[in-house]
Amino acid sequence: MRVSVLAENHSRQPGLSAEAGLALLIEDGERRILFDTARSGLLLDNAARMGLDLSRLSHLALSHGHYDHSGGLAALRAQLAPHARPQLIAHPHRTPFWRAKPGLADGRCANWACPKSRRG
Repeated sequence: MRVSVLAENHSRQPGLSAEAGLALLIEDGERRILFDTARSGLLLDNAARMGLDLSRLSHLALSHGHYDHSGGLAALRAQLAPHARPQLIAHPHRTPFWRAKPGLADGRCANWACPKSRRG
């Protein structure tokens, strides 16, 4: 298993940028899991500098809906391969932000919708 820090509050690596938030790429065999997307598209820049391809993810895990953990979703969508459909892992009670993000529930990302809560 390999965990790569794509974005975090601080960077000690020359050539990599930092921003408030978190984005991790977890690789284990065929599984390529992006855990959070940080605040912007910075995770894509850092991934490119690290030689990591985010166009073919198997999973996207979102810890919660704050902008500094989900703000890079729009940039990620543009980076995905045409038929890539990573499985979304998120708590349905913690993701109301999803419906407010323009362009994320269309086409390739439609399968990322969270199941509706039974409690409201």
